[in-house]
Amino acid sequence: MLMTEVQAAYLRVQLKRLPKFIEARKRNWEYMAKRFKTAMSVCAKSEPAYFGFTVVCPWRDKLVVHLEKNGVKTRPFFAGNITRHRPYERFKKSYPVADKLMEMGCFFGVWPGIGKKEREYIEKKILWIKK
Repeated sequence: MLMTEVQAAYLRVQLKRLPKFIEARKRNWEYMAKRFKTAMSVCAKSEPAYFGFTVVCPWRDKLVVHLEKNGVKTRPFFAGNITRHRPYERFKKSYPVADKLMEMGCFFGVWPGIGKKEREYIEKKILWIKK
């Protein structure tokens, strides 16, 4: 699929903003990682530009309802155990970690528009539900 000239022009402008977007995503993700003591590790030579912060907990459904009701958009953990998806059922196997992520995982965005006020709000809403 080819881009139109207008789309390509838009992309050229957006690419100039990419370093700041990546920096903001990292700052937002690291804030949450410190607050919620994530077990996620990053390979030494990688420099991820995080899309979202993943939360895995047995009360995921309650957390999602609470966050959504308070204006924090969430999404289920992508894919999980892919052998549970219809096109891959013939390859069905037990992958306990992937199953756990599917059942207990969700994430919320760490997009560049989130600032200190929004980070603190999200943290407060998550901590409230843990009580």
